[in-house]
Amino acid sequence: MSTSISTLSQKVQEEIVAINADQPTIEHIPVAVYGKEMKDNSLLLIEHAPIYKEKIRFDTLPLAAEMNLVADALHTQEHIWKTKMYEHEKEARFWFDNQDRLYTENITQMARLDFFFSERNNSEGLAVLTQIGTSDNDTDAVDDGRRFKLVLKEYANKLEGDVYTAAELEGLDIFYTEIEKSRTAATLDRTAQNSDRILRDQIYLYLRKLETRAMKAAKATFATDEKEFKRYSSAY
Repeated sequence: MSTSISTLSQKVQEEIVAINADQPTIEHIPVAVYGKEMKDNSLLLIEHAPIYKEKIRFDTLPLAAEMNLVADALHTQEHIWKTKMYEHEKEARFWFDNQDRLYTENITQMARLDFFFSERNNSEGLAVLTQIGTSDNDTDAVDDGRRFKLVLKEYANKLEGDVYTAAELEGLDIFYTEIEKSRTAATLDRTAQNSDRILRDQIYLYLRKLETRAMKAAKATFATDEKEFKRYSSAY
């Protein structure tokens, strides 16, 4: 079972979110490497617990347990942040790859539907088209696409086999649905994603504080035993 920040004590949660991690932004944190190092250190604190009690009268078990939980929480928060970030980028990519196609499709559907309704003297259909137009800005173009999608769906029985094939109608329905969704993703306020990253950074910085406590205790205990003290060092 994954450990998130919500599984930590209320006191620890409050200390974590109180950390200012927004400036400067921490661009890269090797969570997998650093998290494992801290979990290994927590095991060392347990292994050496009797020595700490004897030499510096320090109970390392609570610190070891907290380091282990916070390291797990760091890994979980990294996963939450990256999953949301990748999902957003994947959705937004469709918009950037198909933005020009949207304008082309709108112009094409306007011409084909105008021909269809004109040939059949369908005044109602022609009136609908006058409300759509073919806009020259992204927001309105997406709105035009949404309206074309509705018209194509409403008149599907009459259009299919005449001006459009069934495959074309289905393809346009999928395209207009995806382009609207991806446009939303591309322009989405990324505050939520940023807050996920900030929380990741805050957990990381809190874990660094725990590491400092562990290193100070280890130095006080193994000041003359370089081999044991080095076991607590972090490659990162």
